[in-house]
Amino acid sequence: MKKSDSKHSKIARNAAKLYVGNPSFTMKDLASKSGISVTDLYKLFPNRKSILAHYYTTQIYQADEIIQNIEDFQEYTLAEKLSTLAYTLTDLLQDDREYVERTFQELICSGFQKTDFEKKVEQRLKHIISNDHHISSTASFFVNPFVYTIIQKHYMWMIQYWLNDDSAGFEDTLALIDKWTALFQELLYNSLIDKSLDLTKFLFAQSGINEWFHSDQKKKKTSIQSDL
Repeated sequence: MKKSDSKHSKIARNAAKLYVGNPSFTMKDLASKSGISVTDLYKLFPNRKSILAHYYTTQIYQADEIIQNIEDFQEYTLAEKLSTLAYTLTDLLQDDREYVERTFQELICSGFQKTDFEKKVEQRLKHIISNDHHISSTASFFVNPFVYTIIQKHYMWMIQYWLNDDSAGFEDTLALIDKWTALFQELLYNSLIDKSLDLTKFLFAQSGINEWFHSDQKKKKTSIQSDL
């Protein structure tokens, strides 16, 4: 069974729909809508808030499934992969926009610890970036868990920007995503530092500096031994 079709995900989507109609819905209301007992519902989720937050985790699962079905996705550039993930998430969230408008800030952006949604987004970003073979070797050296967290936070900010975007067809959000992903690709693909280091190594080897350095060190060592 696909994760987005699991019992947990179906219940979370039911909760989102109930919330829009009545933010104070009870676990009994949700159990009834989901066709299970309240006891079984509590076996799946500890409380209402965990169910409402799981709605967002469901969206990243569904985005995964959509992206996996894109032909030649692995041949995309880094910017295309990152923008596809952003486009897919916002498209999915659009289906329940009112719920997202009313809960995203509180459920996802207000806590001190990463939510499951943020962790899942970060994992997808790490997978995309770490498996891209066009990233320069120097840039790869600096990409670490902290960087993945920063990129994930940019995604959360882009979703917030999208929620406040009143441009036709969310054109401003699309432009923002395109510009941000293009910039990030440029930062990671740019091989200028790699080429500069290669040139430095070449000049160092060809200039005789290397031989001079080792020769000078040898003379100093001989001088010290003579003094002794």
